[in-house]
Amino acid sequence: MRIPKSSQFMLLSVSFVAFIGLGVRLLRHIPTTEILFFNSLVPLVASFTTLRYHRISVWGKHRKLLLARGIVGTLSVALYFFTLQHTSLPSAVTLHYTAPVFAALIGIFMLKEPVSSQQWLCFGLSFAGVTLINGFSLTEVSWYIVSGLAGAFFKGLASVIVSKIEHKEHPLVVTFYAYLVTIPLAGTYLLRNFVALQARDWLVIGTISVLGHMAHYYTVKAYQLGPAASVSATSYIAIVYALLFGYLFLEESLPHLKLLGVCLVLLGVLLNLFYQNKKAA
Repeated sequence: MRIPKSSQFMLLSVSFVAFIGLGVRLLRHIPTTEILFFNSLVPLVASFTTLRYHRISVWGKHRKLLLARGIVGTLSVALYFFTLQHTSLPSAVTLHYTAPVFAALIGIFMLKEPVSSQQWLCFGLSFAGVTLINGFSLTEVSWYIVSGLAGAFFKGLASVIVSKIEHKEHPLVVTFYAYLVTIPLAGTYLLRNFVALQARDWLVIGTISVLGHMAHYYTVKAYQLGPAASVSATSYIAIVYALLFGYLFLEESLPHLKLLGVCLVLLGVLLNLFYQNKKAA
């Protein structure tokens, strides 16, 4: 089965996101806003330098949409990092990757993208897997569940905005705006709440900063090449990464019920890829 280019880019992006999640979990002693600030600083400079080198306008042509995408993207990442620091890695990633459901619903109204009954079945299978993986334990603080779902909503909205821009803007212009919005918002808070970083902290932040920039770029490319609902569904594979990383590096358990959830998520993703391929043919 040939995997569409858009899905290839999304699979590459979520592999980077998985390592970012692990890095943020290791930085639980650092405020979310501080991580967000340093996570955006280097990519902002890199994006600006690359665009200027290739003589591409950093401001783009659709500035209102780019600014809107930058704002909702910043909110999404901030809420995701916050949830990561206060819940288990699989739970935080699971909540964040309910975004495809929000993207599909928003895409109906903003992009006039029809979602077939087959795709709804794929989403249903994946979401059922999400529920089994996460479990929504009553012992978890509900505020973190709300923050996780709110981050997922903004992620879905950001992906739909990118699809609306399509090929009209260079992917680096889209990512540049995200960092351009993040820096002043996070920096203002950081002035009064800075926590000194150790050498290990700088190493982790530097790594997730580079990976975040690459993940952001490939996510934009994916949404520019494929329908928002279909591309978003592929991102569910990130939950599998989170479960494995949680088990291997954070000593988080992997019970049979969660394994069943993983199987449902993968089934939903593979069926969606099959439907995409069949539709393209």
